[in-house]
Amino acid sequence: MFGLFKSKKKEIITKDFIYKNEAVKYKSMLQHLRDQEKSVLIYYFEDTKNAVQEVLNTAPINYSTEGNSFVTKVWLINANTLLNKSDIGNRTVFFAEHHPSFSRENEIKQHLLEIEGIKEVIFYTSFEDKLLQLFGSERILQLMEKMGFKDDEVIEHTMISTSIERAQKRIDEKLSIHNNNTRQRKDWFEINLPVIENF
Repeated sequence: MFGLFKSKKKEIITKDFIYKNEAVKYKSMLQHLRDQEKSVLIYYFEDTKNAVQEVLNTAPINYSTEGNSFVTKVWLINANTLLNKSDIGNRTVFFAEHHPSFSRENEIKQHLLEIEGIKEVIFYTSFEDKLLQLFGSERILQLMEKMGFKDDEVIEHTMISTSIERAQKRIDEKLSIHNNNTRQRKDWFEINLPVIENF
């Protein structure tokens, strides 16, 4: 009937927890993982995985990178591996980082929504992340510091989440059809986006 009652495409709810630096980000992430009964922590790049494992090992928190995740508190999993899993169990879903590409990240989020039935995810990032630098994170941080932003505080606002998504989409526009996948986050930016621009 003229599309009047066409259902809107479902989208997963995305929350961004933004911290002043990576050290504070990981400290807060660790506390949130402790507070959850069971959770999945997703990463895209190997250097992120290594940083997360260092933090988890110092906690220590019972975690696994293997498929027998149901006996562990935290399941640390690569996003690519996640696409081949049919069930992550009744766990809270966290991301240790954003992927620079919107289309790549959206593929993962749609899988979580449509296959896993996950309705909400939380991303951890910091003002030191190159993705945030693309939309002038230094200016935002300077403004926040003038307003009394403390080192251990978190920013969560839809405006920042929208800005991150906009930056990701702009990155997609600049990438060739076959962008280069890398194991290291630093390498991804250097190869695919060697010149950092403000979006």
